[in-house]
Amino acid sequence: MSTTGRSPSPTIAKSTKVADGKSSIPNTPEIKSVMKQLIATRDKNFAPGTYRDALSEVYYDGENLVSTNGKAMKVVKVGELEGIEPNSHVKIDISGKDNITIEKTKDMGNFPNYKRVIPENNNQTFTLDNKALKQ
Repeated sequence: MSTTGRSPSPTIAKSTKVADGKSSIPNTPEIKSVMKQLIATRDKNFAPGTYRDALSEVYYDGENLVSTNGKAMKVVKVGELEGIEPNSHVKIDISGKDNITIEKTKDMGNFPNYKRVIPENNNQTFTLDNKALKQ
């Protein structure tokens, strides 16, 4: 897998509207792994009533799912999630056999402008060799 600054990346999967405020995407091992990383990166130790409330859930900006705990960030391009409006906090349920469900939650406040910390003109790339890492 390689990564480059803000270069466009393909969307993870096409979504299907399940109900208002609820969408699903196919549950493949690769997608499930990425969703687990999103869930793990969110801030689970927030103080209620503070600005960190917004970090307790995954954020959907209309194109990406984003989670952060203030030290690490995970951004996954998902494109349009049918049935979920942009600028929403969402819960991700990876327990389904065939589908991963993404559901809008209550408003958790303003999510930080995460795009400010991602370099815009980064031309550096890196490639990881899984075989070499396993040795």
